[in-house]
Parts: sequence; C-alpha cells; structure tokens
Amino acid sequence: MSSFGERARGWSRMADGWLLRLRDQLTPGQRWTAALAVGLAIAVLLWGLPAR
Repeated sequence: MSSFGERARGWSRMADGWLLRLRDQLTPGQRWTAALAVGLAIAVLLWGLPAR
C-alpha cells in the first residue's frame, strides 16, 4: 500500500476512535439530538444553499 493510503487508513482509525469515545459519553437523548443535528446540517448543505 502507498504511504498516502497508510496515512489515510491511520487517520480514519483515529477519527473512528474519537467518535466512539464521544458516543460512549453521550446519553441516548443526546445521541438522538446529535443525529438530528447532523441530518439537518447535511440537508441544508445539499438542498438549502443557493445554486449560484
């Protein structure tokens, strides 16, 4: 594997670890709120921004 691929895989594993630690610290209600906020942010980015 290339050096870039190894770095990308390492970064991905590191980010995954951060997200798992964050998830473990949240209550179920906070997880739902975070999921809704991320979904809303993605919707705004995909459909809410002006075309030009």
